[in-house]
Amino acid sequence: MKPARYHHGNLPAALIDAAIHLIEAQGLKSLTLRAVAERVGVSHTAPYRHFADKSELLAAVAYEGYERLTHRLRLARHGAPSARQALSRMAAGYVDFAREHPDQFRLMVTATDERTATSAQQLSNTIHACLLQVGRIGESDNATQVWSHWHGVASLMLAGIVSVADAKQQAERAIVRAIAMMPG
Repeated sequence: MKPARYHHGNLPAALIDAAIHLIEAQGLKSLTLRAVAERVGVSHTAPYRHFADKSELLAAVAYEGYERLTHRLRLARHGAPSARQALSRMAAGYVDFAREHPDQFRLMVTATDERTATSAQQLSNTIHACLLQVGRIGESDNATQVWSHWHGVASLMLAGIVSVADAKQQAERAIVRAIAMMPG
């Protein structure tokens, strides 16, 4: 009698979640499709039914990172009493996401697939929408500048160059500078 085959309800999502867990626990360099399959409890060939190779799985992990980060920033925005406070909470949330998910955070900016690029654009749109609420913005360049600054200070924090508190303070200063540069 053959053993029953294991069937997984949503294998792609489970593989992505397992990859995120493995990256957080052991680092990006240790990730293999075999390790991800083992963590999920499927055959070592099962991931290949959904991801052609490791780079395709990593692109999905990057996409998921943008989705989670955008969701976090939207929650911060909608829970704040003013647009200015929303931006402040978003800045802190951005730094916190980098601190909590450092390897996924680093991976996000290396993914070049179209799906991840679209998700990254949604993150930029979220920042831009909050800047619009401040009332004097007309260009999405300000959102890119704010995002670039947040990303830079978060990266410096991950490199150990600045503390978490300093990174959050610098991210906050980016907002002040962006608002000061707005026309009007």
